[in-house]
Amino acid sequence: MALFQLCVAWTTIMRYTKVYFFTLPQITRTLGIQEGEFGMDYKDLPGAEYIRFEKGDYIIRAGEPAKYFYVLTTGSARRIKIGENGSEMIMFNYEKNDIACAIIAYYNILPVSSIIAVTTTYAWRIPRDIFLQEMEKDTKLMKHMLDQLAKEYLDVVLRFRLVREGKSSDILCNTLLSLAYRDESNTLRVDKIYTNTRLAKYLGIHAVTATRIINQLQKENIIVRTKQGLQIIDEAQLRRYAEGLDSLKYQ
Repeated sequence: MALFQLCVAWTTIMRYTKVYFFTLPQITRTLGIQEGEFGMDYKDLPGAEYIRFEKGDYIIRAGEPAKYFYVLTTGSARRIKIGENGSEMIMFNYEKNDIACAIIAYYNILPVSSIIAVTTTYAWRIPRDIFLQEMEKDTKLMKHMLDQLAKEYLDVVLRFRLVREGKSSDILCNTLLSLAYRDESNTLRVDKIYTNTRLAKYLGIHAVTATRIINQLQKENIIVRTKQGLQIIDEAQLRRYAEGLDSLKYQ
């Protein structure tokens, strides 16, 4: 029954995003999911292990079967894909309570991207079969999976929508949020490798435009540039710009 509910709810998400474009908080509230609800304890599940990953460690490698689900408890990780020219593309960022490799493990497909720890990260490693069995009888775990699928799907939808509509500032603000990770001091950062030029190439906008947007965000004290890269000071306002709720005026 839990799996059937998951499929029905997922179909509902697909319909909402195609027709109305709901935001993630709206979707999760509609489905009765509360943010931060998923602080579950997996220690009693057969085969579950509490694993530590250091910065740069692989959680999942591209091309290797996903035998486990990983539920992060601290730290952060990112899903990356290496292009033919060797460039790194960040596909998704994972933080506390996120289920890394949810889609590939659920559908039992070979990943075409890798998941790497950005900081020292702890996670529950749960055998795939055990996790799926537990999800069938635990509605809370089913909602956890639904939340993860919704976040990853809506992240893709949002990027596609912004690119299609040509809203450069919205696209860049959304990308900064997607690239951001929390370091050991819980500071929200974007790595220094993402220069204005690299962001512009990644998004398909002019480098001058990217620089003007970044400069305006700094003037409004929403972000600051440090030796480590960009530091996000006002996440709430950056998100309002990213979602088109406010319009960023830049010159």
